[in-house]
Amino acid sequence: MAAVTWGELNTAAQKLKAALADLKGRSYVGLCSNLLNQIPLDDHIPASMYKEVYSAWPEFSGDVQYPVPSPLNVAPYIAYRNEPNMYSGEYGEARKRLLDFIIEYSAEKAA
Repeated sequence: MAAVTWGELNTAAQKLKAALADLKGRSYVGLCSNLLNQIPLDDHIPASMYKEVYSAWPEFSGDVQYPVPSPLNVAPYIAYRNEPNMYSGEYGEARKRLLDFIIEYSAEKAA
């Protein structure tokens, strides 16, 4: 299994953004699973890459496994588990901002 590069992560994030715009992304799972669906099966995104990009996001929840903060003042994992559509409403808009940040961040790292 090969780790993706920052450029490959950028491409995957851009594909995911287009898929979500066309309602082809899986709306019931978060960014990690959706990003993995955009890369070859024999590749992976290292945990260190997620940690770096999530930690750099100004809205980061502080939890790498659940990086999007809850708008309801509950723990990030509770918000994630109780949300039927990860990309709608206030919580979903924050997730889309994180995706945009991943695109920007990975483009800078790839340059």
